[in-house]
Amino acid sequence: MARDPFRTPRISRQGDRSAYPFLLLPLILFWLFSSWQAYDYGLSQAGFDSGRASDQLAKLRAEMNILQRERELLKRQVAGLESDKRIQAVVQAELQTALQQQQGERLAAEKKLLFMRGVSSGDLDQALLEVRDLKTWQDQASGNYRLNFTISQAMGKQPAAQGKIKVSLKGEDKNATEVVLAFAKIAQGDWRSRMNFKHFQKVDWQYRLPADFVPVEWLIELEPEDEKISPYQERFAWKAAP
Repeated sequence: MARDPFRTPRISRQGDRSAYPFLLLPLILFWLFSSWQAYDYGLSQAGFDSGRASDQLAKLRAEMNILQRERELLKRQVAGLESDKRIQAVVQAELQTALQQQQGERLAAEKKLLFMRGVSSGDLDQALLEVRDLKTWQDQASGNYRLNFTISQAMGKQPAAQGKIKVSLKGEDKNATEVVLAFAKIAQGDWRSRMNFKHFQKVDWQYRLPADFVPVEWLIELEPEDEKISPYQERFAWKAAP
């Protein structure tokens, strides 16, 4: 076959393809450098956040320690206040008991003196009234208190005794101010304030103490209608029986 005289001859050079890797090397190095920069920045940021978190945690722990110490201090203060309240309650109860005992002794002496005066006067025609066996206690079913006592004639010709029964309760309010309450105001139901007996009469009535009222003593007055019977007045220490 005849060769074409106008065909361009193919020129072939050895080693042309070996230059391609050298052209890609700068791109690979740039990519590696950029990746390293991003990694290094991430590590630095992570280290910064970790340090800040550690500082915040240490600060919170310090604040918790302060709050814990304040809590322990408040607990000790509350315990001290409760102890003071218990001591105050014990002292107040002891004072109340001593006061009631002293009043009981005084009332017993006054009662004995009144009786001796009646005997020494020699006026046996004048009948004398007496209140005895006074008791007060709390009724567990209703929560009310009960007042119980007996009226009798101590001496004399003992005519029938008729007249008024006046009962008052003296005590203190929450401000330690003395208060005297008529029994009709604290009695439950219609208070029958009349006496009518030949030998004796029992009085048994329920009553309720006002709030913040501390009872101290009873005052009982008997006002007979018969002039042959002497009026009666006596104080009794208030003490609830168990």
